[in-house]
Amino acid sequence: MKKIDSSKISIVIQGPVFSREGHVNFTIQSAKKFFPKSEIIFSTWLGEDLDFIPKDIKVVLSKSPPVFFKDPLSGVEDNLHRQVISTHAGLKLATNPYILKLRSDLILSNNHMSTINDKVASSENPFRFFKEKITIIEFGTFDCSKEPFLFHISDIAMFGLKSDLLSYWVLDKKIYDLNPSFFLHAKAKIFFGNTGFRFSNLACEQRLAMSFLNRMGVNPAISYIDSINKREAYFSDMFIAHNFYILNTKKSGILLPSNLTQSSINTWLSQEKSDEILKNYSNYQAYNIRYGHIFIRKYLVSLLAIRYYKGIVGIFLFCIKKLFFKV
Repeated sequence: MKKIDSSKISIVIQGPVFSREGHVNFTIQSAKKFFPKSEIIFSTWLGEDLDFIPKDIKVVLSKSPPVFFKDPLSGVEDNLHRQVISTHAGLKLATNPYILKLRSDLILSNNHMSTINDKVASSENPFRFFKEKITIIEFGTFDCSKEPFLFHISDIAMFGLKSDLLSYWVLDKKIYDLNPSFFLHAKAKIFFGNTGFRFSNLACEQRLAMSFLNRMGVNPAISYIDSINKREAYFSDMFIAHNFYILNTKKSGILLPSNLTQSSINTWLSQEKSDEILKNYSNYQAYNIRYGHIFIRKYLVSLLAIRYYKGIVGIFLFCIKKLFFKV
């Protein structure tokens, strides 16, 4: 492991000036404290109130795009395109070789995110796509044997080479790839759905990872958030193990916003578990053992979960609404 000096790091903070956690200056001041020699860039939207942003902070403004999808069950707006637009704009402006990408509602409590895995990868490795591993946190990175979400890689905070992050955060058509087929969503709910009271579209984190893989010539064949098959599960595990270094969230120095810290589920993928997968299941035939656990989690354990039945009720109510209220 190697720690990168703050003089070689640009910190890109993306998002609005105000969030549930308060003003972005809380994020900026924590970044200054733990990365004293780093360039700091704030990427936000035209029309935001910038009066209290410190003068030594570089600001890049982008036009805020409209919401293109609102989940008809949960009411949650999909904002991946906004994340990608503001992140990419900030990354382009950075002048240092390494970048720490943060949301504007995060606070830093140490500088552990500036750690990289400096082990040299083999040029023959078919699963390695970045020059160096990107450092992420456990929160938001799912272990698919505990939660059957493939390619679900945390995008809350990332640290790595500027060139690697720029290649990952690109706005393309896959970002907008939300399946409009109501039949698919109904099928996904009825046949062992794991998403509760929301549509079964691919999550933002999944679409971001899959859009990158598409540009690399790889096309994962999953259509909704909890689609699984052995081939894609294997590739998802290998992709994460070879391209990302996962920090324990509490030790990473990333203080999550209150709406995220309320989650008590323990389904995250740790670096230790990722190393274990790489050691024991790199062989495709040996992977049958791990896939058996994933299969059981998806098709048997889900029947015992309340959210499976919530999902069916949600789809039923949505059908009633469509039939009688013509929405």
